[in-house]
Amino acid sequence: MQPATALWINHQRQRRLWLAVGLTVTLSSCSATGASRVPTADEVNSLALELSRSECEVMAYARDPQPTSLELRTEPNEEAPVIVALPDEAVIELTVTIVIAQDEWLRVDRAVSEADRLEFAGQGWTPAEQLSLRTKGYDTDGVPLYASANEESQVLAQLPADYPVTLVSCDRDWVKVETETTQGWLAPQDQCANPYTSCS
Repeated sequence: MQPATALWINHQRQRRLWLAVGLTVTLSSCSATGASRVPTADEVNSLALELSRSECEVMAYARDPQPTSLELRTEPNEEAPVIVALPDEAVIELTVTIVIAQDEWLRVDRAVSEADRLEFAGQGWTPAEQLSLRTKGYDTDGVPLYASANEESQVLAQLPADYPVTLVSCDRDWVKVETETTQGWLAPQDQCANPYTSCS
């Protein structure tokens, strides 16, 4: 590993200690003087935001039934301005690409309706509960629901094939979902983001 790369990685690890211990963080790995300082409130808030977000590479579809439209906002909160409100006829058959999760909100960068018609391209936030997907596992005993985004983690439940679930969050290509009785993580190979087929 190059020295500069090692210094940068060490600096990132030290930055994360700001939240873990709430004390003065030594930044000597990135400073020629070896001086230390207390992070500012803005720096702590920025890091807290960074740590609360996870990058995703998943797809889902708009839940049915929806209200009159699926609203995408500028920020992950109900007070943020609405970028676009997709109408009923688009919502019914809408598939979205999710790129970031934060506090049970999901940021999408693309929304496509049936026949691959592009309805939205940009960056918009929606509550996770507005989106769904279904399990794969057609012609099997179902698919496992894990305690964390890792196939080595505990299996909390076995979900039937072609079973609708509501999104809670995501991490990389895993999705955290909610059923009527529990929450857990669904592996990428067990997800179906098509509202009309079993993805078998």
